[in-house]
Amino acid sequence: MYKPSLPPFSASGTALSDRCGRRLSFEPAFPAAAVHKAAQGEVLLTDAVRIHADRFAVAARWPRERFLNADLTGGSSDPLLLIETVRQSVIHLSHAFYDIPVDHNFVLFDLDLDLDAPELPDGGVGLAPALLPGLTPGPLTGEQSALPVVLDCTLARTVDRPGRVGMVLEATLHIGGTRYGRASIRWEALAPRRYRALRSRAATPEPLDTALLQVPTALAATPPVPPMAVGYRDDEDVLLAINPGGPPHSWLLRVNTDHPVLFDHECDHIPGMLLLEAFRQAAHLAAAEATASEVAPTLWTLTSASTAFGSFGELDIPVTITAVAEPSFGGDLSPTGGSGSRRTTVRLTAQQGERILASGLMSGSALSPGDLPSRITGDSAEQHTVHPVGGTAHRGLRTRGGIRC
Repeated sequence: MYKPSLPPFSASGTALSDRCGRRLSFEPAFPAAAVHKAAQGEVLLTDAVRIHADRFAVAARWPRERFLNADLTGGSSDPLLLIETVRQSVIHLSHAFYDIPVDHNFVLFDLDLDLDAPELPDGGVGLAPALLPGLTPGPLTGEQSALPVVLDCTLARTVDRPGRVGMVLEATLHIGGTRYGRASIRWEALAPRRYRALRSRAATPEPLDTALLQVPTALAATPPVPPMAVGYRDDEDVLLAINPGGPPHSWLLRVNTDHPVLFDHECDHIPGMLLLEAFRQAAHLAAAEATASEVAPTLWTLTSASTAFGSFGELDIPVTITAVAEPSFGGDLSPTGGSGSRRTTVRLTAQQGERILASGLMSGSALSPGDLPSRITGDSAEQHTVHPVGGTAHRGLRTRGGIRC
């Protein structure tokens, strides 16, 4: 295992590469296994350098504008790419610098995101890598549309026991020499025995209503929310399903275990990133309802998020996603500048049976339909219509808080 031993960070700005022969590389050659991925194309990290005892510079390249697939954000990069970069950083830094064994499982507890600007830059030829004092970037080659970014990360231990290590990572995002925001994440790394014991608590479910056993089959035949209503082009990337007759402001979660991004590798539960993407899609719809618009604001842009994970989600039991605009948190949609621009905060919950899998708040800005680029609104308005739909709560499985990274 590669464990760099680098001199402490110096505020003088002396290039770290000049002192130790080490440069921050943006070459896309980071091994997939280092961040618990199967497909090399899903690896965002390219390098990591220790600049102090618990401070690191992490280099990454964002190969696409959206976390899942299509670019419908008007050219800006998807904030969920920042969260995924932080998630991969947690795994790599733990293994490479803190002696966390590679067989340990990472359990996510909570994360926060706060952008300094309403939109992140997109990739493009000629955009220089972000720099931190004391670091020199390596050459930037390969796919020129990929966006080079740097995270300035600080880690702190919260738990240190045999077979169990807990940490918090705080990161600031730098693109082209400018800070664009921050993110934090809290997690624990568990030895296989501890993780198996944790998951076994969900092995014996509470008695289920016989009608519930039919729900997964019925869900497969339930139409998804229209893709353009949640910022995508294809049904494959839609994570919310219509459920007529359910409570207001709620949808059923669509779990496609063949999705190339969300299920890049085998997983025994619903991934945390899947729930986050479902939350973002639900916030799109909640913002549309809050503005009393018949058309979803396809350019709704996430600017901040705070999410706590309370339980593992089982793959074969329905999950209800609820999203409600909160007036006391900006749901009045006061203008934030720009024609048609509105800001709102949405309260979100993912529930499986009686268990809350995740909950949190997401804030963002939305553009009115008249401000959408023609390349997005070329379809008929009928394709963009928001369908107020509902979901139902079901009895689920009881586990300890957290969800595997």
